[in-house]
Amino acid sequence: MEEKAIDAAYSAAIQAQYMVLFQAVIMAKGDAAAEAHAQAVFKTSAEIAKKTRDLALQAVAAT
Repeated sequence: MEEKAIDAAYSAAIQAQYMVLFQAVIMAKGDAAAEAHAQAVFKTSAEIAKKTRDLALQAVAAT
């Protein structure tokens, strides 16, 4: 049960970060530097979400 909740939370985090990226691309209006920055932020956020998910799954497995 915990694993499903963790996976759902991870999916929600990625979806939320996608929407942030989407809005940033819209606001960039074709500015390549702004788009690259938005992409870098998304990548970092996705990595943090993955690490958090992995840590949570490890914690659940340890109990």
